[in-house]
Amino acid sequence: MARSRHSVWFKPLIAVTIAVAITFGSWFAMSSNLFFRTQLRFSDSLFPGTGIDTRVVVVAIDDESIALVGRWPWNRSVHADLIDVMAADGARLIGYDVTFASANTADPAGDEALAASIAAAGNVVMGQSTIFTGSADPPRASQVFPPLDIFAEGLAGVGHVNTFPDTDGVVRALPPIVEGPTGEYIPSFSFTLAQLALGQSGPVTVRPESVQVGGLNVRTAGPHLLEINFASGFPTIPAVDVLNRDFAPGTFDGRIVLVGATALGLGDLVATPIDKSNRQPGVEVHANALNTMLTGNYIATEPMIATLVWVFLISILVAFATLYFRPWLSFIGAVLLLVGYFALVFQRFDSGTVMNMVYPPLALPGAFVIALGVRYFTEVRERKYVTNVFGRYLAKDVVDEVLTSPEGAVATLSGASKRERRGLVWGFSRSIFMGSIFGQFPAVRRPARRGSRHRVPRTPCLRRRSRSRPPRRPSRCGPHRQRGR
Repeated sequence: MARSRHSVWFKPLIAVTIAVAITFGSWFAMSSNLFFRTQLRFSDSLFPGTGIDTRVVVVAIDDESIALVGRWPWNRSVHADLIDVMAADGARLIGYDVTFASANTADPAGDEALAASIAAAGNVVMGQSTIFTGSADPPRASQVFPPLDIFAEGLAGVGHVNTFPDTDGVVRALPPIVEGPTGEYIPSFSFTLAQLALGQSGPVTVRPESVQVGGLNVRTAGPHLLEINFASGFPTIPAVDVLNRDFAPGTFDGRIVLVGATALGLGDLVATPIDKSNRQPGVEVHANALNTMLTGNYIATEPMIATLVWVFLISILVAFATLYFRPWLSFIGAVLLLVGYFALVFQRFDSGTVMNMVYPPLALPGAFVIALGVRYFTEVRERKYVTNVFGRYLAKDVVDEVLTSPEGAVATLSGASKRERRGLVWGFSRSIFMGSIFGQFPAVRRPARRGSRHRVPRTPCLRRRSRSRPPRRPSRCGPHRQRGR
């Protein structure tokens, strides 16, 4: 009975052991940030993952505009003209991703013109730079460089324009708020635009997994960072075309316009998930952050515990399939399971969850190889045992047939009744006994210990008889073995 229980629970215990070992190894690797950058690169391939809000428009200070208007930095009266044109066309909000932290002593009139245009429009949001220190949550700024007071008086809002690149230098998130030197909360450039666009105002409430102002609740992760759901295809108009009014009337009507540098020589290019080689202008990063808030298509990385659950489930399924089914069938099942997992990854990314694309897929071949190795060594041991036991009584081709299809033999005995099984055992024992009598199989003997006087006597049919002396009574080996005098 004990041996039967061992044989029944052996494979399930092996499968669970394999799954637990792979899950523990995955936990240790994830805790050590092993393959962290690989996961980031794999998740980058999922972008773009959302559509764009049609209210967002980008006005690009590109190479063509610089070539036609003049070298950078432009006179601030040029920026005043840009604001006047967009405001006259009905722009709802104008976000300026250009910092004006110092006065232009060479052209004070330009500063006055820009201040007048900002005040006249009444819907301009301007960016400001900050310097971060440490790794506080939320991030803390040690220095802030706000716009000049002459500009700040007419602004609708101010926001920081800083981004947070990951360890591989790719910008995937930014802080919707930072803590200023005096403890006040400074919203980001995109967060300020989102509040004004949605008509939300009030104090900033920092929650464990979000930042809220009024009815606008921005979901965050890590040290209160907004994971940007990058999109592509924002309508972009060169600044020179705006200055020359070379656009269709109503282009900016009711739109949120972001003005920023896109020229290569201005140095405002950062690597993003959708453009790592040529890099993307900073104004488009803020446009993507604003688009994430306006559409509400937030994304969040799946927690570690969920990833470990997937690792365990995949490992135990593959281990069970490999231990119980043929290798080629279990291999096909593993491939289908891998395809299904990646299909789930894409589906859940569309709903805002970034699943791990490294450890669950790695668990699949790991469980397959380990289970296949266990099965191979187990079957080799069983084949050796069966060969040693039955090879003494059955022909080699019969033993090979039993080893080739052991399920058939087991099914024959399992499906038979108690009386039939007793008959099979009696027939098998009789064949062995008769075979040993008639010389078809060697007699079963237990080898005696060396130096022992007690030896098992040979069966009568194998005794050597004298040729000259006939037996006194008929031989038990059969009449065909008797000799006449």
